[in-house]
Amino acid sequence: SVGFADITPANIDYEANWLFWSELLDTGLVDRILLDQSLIDAMRKWLISSATLSESEAHEIFPERGSPNLWTKKGVFQHFPGHRDHIHLRVSCGDL
Repeated sequence: SVGFADITPANIDYEANWLFWSELLDTGLVDRILLDQSLIDAMRKWLISSATLSESEAHEIFPERGSPNLWTKKGVFQHFPGHRDHIHLRVSCGDL
């Protein structure tokens, strides 16, 4: 088939995705990453259960849908419909 394959909580590679995403976040330039909420929730759960992040750290980066002031936060994953097979990454230019 042609195109992207849907990723689900059952088939996501949590470790590989976290390695990639954490490197992006560590730059300090990530404004936000758009992803489907089911994957945000699954990633948060995995990060907590694997003791990769504390519960508060995981909730900060992978907030629950409807979290207050979500669009004002930087360096977080946010739900956007249709993002089960790809992410959109928004970065800031930093100090030019």
